[in-house]
Amino acid sequence: MKKLLFLWGLCFLVVWKGIAQNNEDKYLAGFKITDYIVKEEGAYIVQVYSPQVKIPEKAIAILYDGSLEQERGYYKCLLIKGDYYYFACNTGDEKVYKSPPQAKDIILVVMPKPKNMYFEQIGTLAAYGVEIIDTEKEEPIFQVNEVLSTWTKEKEEQALQKMVEDIRLVGKYMKENNPEIDRTIEKGHYKGKKMLDVMMKAEKDDVKRFFSYIKARPAKYIGQKWKISEIFATWIVEGAPEPIGKK
Repeated sequence: MKKLLFLWGLCFLVVWKGIAQNNEDKYLAGFKITDYIVKEEGAYIVQVYSPQVKIPEKAIAILYDGSLEQERGYYKCLLIKGDYYYFACNTGDEKVYKSPPQAKDIILVVMPKPKNMYFEQIGTLAAYGVEIIDTEKEEPIFQVNEVLSTWTKEKEEQALQKMVEDIRLVGKYMKENNPEIDRTIEKGHYKGKKMLDVMMKAEKDDVKRFFSYIKARPAKYIGQKWKISEIFATWIVEGAPEPIGKK
């Protein structure tokens, strides 16, 4: 295992740089590791549980802390058992190993992109295991495995429209039945507007703006289910933060 990990470590940075340059054949998927962490034979082994997204054997990855701010090391998928995936890192190579892994750290995995797959806002959410559900029925608005295999622009637009309608409906309902929860937004893109008014007038561009933020700061959302109306409302009340550098 040591020799295998050493040889892999020599080429990892070159491959990773290619992914960072918007490789059209690959994308990055994010997962939280479980509390199964083993150190043996000069390597750390961590486990990912992924029932929806199938990770290929020998996939390369980088492990971060739970905030996605500190690198812990470069890993490779060496074993698959059902929906459990095991990644290893050579602790003897300082170019590969940075610090010990911890439960709920986030691992970003290089994944092959299916030919002709439409990969935009919802594609990024699915790659991070983010599930968006409607407020009333609490049913998924899209299926992660479908988005990462046979997704199309038409399906993307339909899903976005469903989210818009959900946000508007909840905003209208709260305005009529619980108006006391309304508040004035104090900063950001919607500064000076009322929260429920923004929700009632939501458009696809508003949802896309929000998803751009998730793409830039995904740590909080990875591997979680969210009601679109709730996380959208929270985002606008917090000032609708956007990626740094976006005007």
